[in-house]
Amino acid sequence: MQTELITVTHGDISLDGVLYRAKPNNDRVVYLIHGRSMNFYSGFPRFMAPALTAAGYDCLALNRRSRSVLTLTNNWISEGDAVSTSAEQFFDVELGFRHLQSAGYTDIVVAGHSQGGFLAAHLVAKEPDVTALILASSVARIKALPNGIQGEQRTAIVQAAEAAMATNVPDQMIALGQWPWVMSAASITQDFDHDNWYLGRFLADIQVPILSIYGTADIEPMLAKGAQKAFQTASSTAIKHVVIDGMDHFYTGFEEQIQSVVVEWLRRRFV
Repeated sequence: MQTELITVTHGDISLDGVLYRAKPNNDRVVYLIHGRSMNFYSGFPRFMAPALTAAGYDCLALNRRSRSVLTLTNNWISEGDAVSTSAEQFFDVELGFRHLQSAGYTDIVVAGHSQGGFLAAHLVAKEPDVTALILASSVARIKALPNGIQGEQRTAIVQAAEAAMATNVPDQMIALGQWPWVMSAASITQDFDHDNWYLGRFLADIQVPILSIYGTADIEPMLAKGAQKAFQTASSTAIKHVVIDGMDHFYTGFEEQIQSVVVEWLRRRFV
């Protein structure tokens, strides 16, 4: 396996990542999309790459502008989950896909973890040139504030963000008291198209084979159930569901098992 650090650019946007090469002139690639607040060099994108390249697939793992919680670019622009928007998320994922197309890949599998799974499904629903989709503990919807923030705490946070927006301070950071710890007023109050930004809507438009993976010890007990409901509208006739007992959201201690599940599914061409 050869690794190449790359930067995908579009105007002022720069997305850093890594391209893992299984062999020269390869037409097969897996596009690995990280989860919320994460990055290309940790978690699912990191531990999957060695197994996928050993199976003959190149891999692209790419940061979005929403990687980590908060960081600074070399042109003094803040980036990270705390200041990201859904529009940026969709755009950055598509930018990585266009990079793979321009590089000549014709057999592209898209794989996303958690929020990355949602974004992967959104991409595949509108892109005909995708071979297959892997949803690794995908969320069914994306939201500004995590589900763990509820009740009076949620109300107070939203009110503080709305007050900052009303005084024209969209970049004001609001403390959350838990992950992701801080978010900007603009990010908290951004609009979400809840009717159309739903995993079930995407699955209804996806015809390619799908591998869906969840653990029974995930961070949200309803995560797999929400996705299960979304799959009721799926159009694909080649869907494989894998539920692993005791596995958490980050697959801690189950990395090799996940590698085997994914590689075997790819080896058997999606059965």
